[in-house]
Parts: sequence; C-alpha cells; structure tokens
Amino acid sequence: TGGTTIQEQYTEALYNRQPHYEGGIDPITFGQDNFTPEEMNGFYKMNTIKYVARCDRKNGLDDLQKARDYLNLLIAAYERKELQKYKDSKRA
Repeated sequence: TGGTTIQEQYTEALYNRQPHYEGGIDPITFGQDNFTPEEMNGFYKMNTIKYVARCDRKNGLDDLQKARDYLNLLIAAYERKELQKYKDSKRA
C-alpha cells in the first residue's frame, strides 16, 4: 500500500466507509491528539465489542469489518508498545 503506515491503512479502511465523517472531525484522529494511549486502547476495545455484539441484529458483515478495523488499531497500539519496551531495554 505504497508508503502508508499500518495505522493509516486501518484508519482509511474504516473512514472510507463512513461518508458522514467527510470534511468533519474524525474521532480516531481527535482521540489520538487529545487522549492518552490507554484511553485510546479503551476506545478501540469498546468499539470492537460494540460492532461484534450488534452484527447479527444490525449491519452484519459491515459491522464485523468495522470491528476488525478497531481490533487492528488496538493490535497496532500494542505492537508499538512492545517495540518501545524493546528499544528501552536495549538502551539500559
């Protein structure tokens, strides 16, 4: 995907399906700019749960794809955290 980060790929995947965010504030970018990583991880977890829990009664596959997008953002956050721990251990 030519030069985009994992985060950009997942954010793009989610918001390409959300026309109501066009030209406005996207919640992920706002959160990343204003909340702690732990708060964002909670946001990702709760949205993952929300979309999985409602998929059978609401939007089916679309909800599961949104859940996957949020889970991928959470995984990327944990990967960054593990990478930082590794880098910190090499400095010590």
